[in-house]
Amino acid sequence: SGELSYTLKGEGTVTEIVTDKSAGYIVVKPSGYDGNIVLKMQIGKVFKGSAIRDSIPFIKFGDYKNQQDYAAVSQSIHDVVQNTVIDPIDIASLKGKDIAFCGCFTVNKDDEILLTPINITVL
Repeated sequence: SGELSYTLKGEGTVTEIVTDKSAGYIVVKPSGYDGNIVLKMQIGKVFKGSAIRDSIPFIKFGDYKNQQDYAAVSQSIHDVVQNTVIDPIDIASLKGKDIAFCGCFTVNKDDEILLTPINITVL
């Protein structure tokens, strides 16, 4: 698609929790960062985009029969993220806590990163 996807690793403090939407997220203030870009980390149940799939170099569109099969890979990845990364954490208790994280995002806004986590550790 020409979009750029990246993997991001860091630590920060959870400043906001948004769970009243199906595409919930937490806002994280990265340690040592004072810029204007807002870091939102997806917490499901609906995940926007396909940043993890698109960040993995060995998953290629041409390896799939059609767009639906390729999209299903991203959905399967999101299911694994929900079950193994998000669900084991008490998301409601995270506000004000420090976390370490690793995840993927696709560049599409100048003032916001929407990260899909592949690992979250409460510090």
